[in-house]
Amino acid sequence: MTILILAQQFFPDSVGGSARVAFDQARELTRRGHTVIAIVPKVTKIAHEVETLEGISLYRYGTGTPHFLGQSFTDRTQSASILRRIVAEHAIDIILAHQPTVGFVAAMVAPTTKMVYMFHASVPQEIKFQGLTGRGRGWKRLFFWIFIRWMKQMELRVIERAQKILVLSEYSKKLCNELYAKSRTLPLQKITTGIDTNLFSPPDSKKAVRARIGIPEEMMMFL
Repeated sequence: MTILILAQQFFPDSVGGSARVAFDQARELTRRGHTVIAIVPKVTKIAHEVETLEGISLYRYGTGTPHFLGQSFTDRTQSASILRRIVAEHAIDIILAHQPTVGFVAAMVAPTTKMVYMFHASVPQEIKFQGLTGRGRGWKRLFFWIFIRWMKQMELRVIERAQKILVLSEYSKKLCNELYAKSRTLPLQKITTGIDTNLFSPPDSKKAVRARIGIPEEMMMFL
């Protein structure tokens, strides 16, 4: 299959969290013989707009300079052109979207292509949790209220559009149902993240590790 992955964050441009999940999914799907194309934001000016990374065809959009309205605005306004190009040039079987902003653009650009949505968390709920809505007065509060409504509409559109919704935990599954299962039964499926034991494993010799990175054997380490 030809799989198009859309992500707001992607390793190694960004480290940890959804960036790592999106990258590892792309890499593993490539290893299993699928053709994987990833469209992600350009987070630095020197990042290549097009490159191949571990078999993944990687395309970056944007200028590499953060927009004053945030990454969500960049996703919404600058990803559509490259997405249209990729959809026109390739027979995409499935779109795998990791955030509502890029998923919303995909829903408009490729309305008939099957979509899988990776629900990491509810973006509007995260914004509320971070307390952004309580900052400032007057127009600032109005701006954040409008922004949350905007994000919720995009998230709802992607939830309604997806043929399958993936979650990483029972908590995320419960949250998604509570927020969006009012009109239909959501096609939710939990998948668990794994650990690359070739990369993360106990060393054969702790002394050798200390010697390699210059930590004296008698020094106490606390992690």
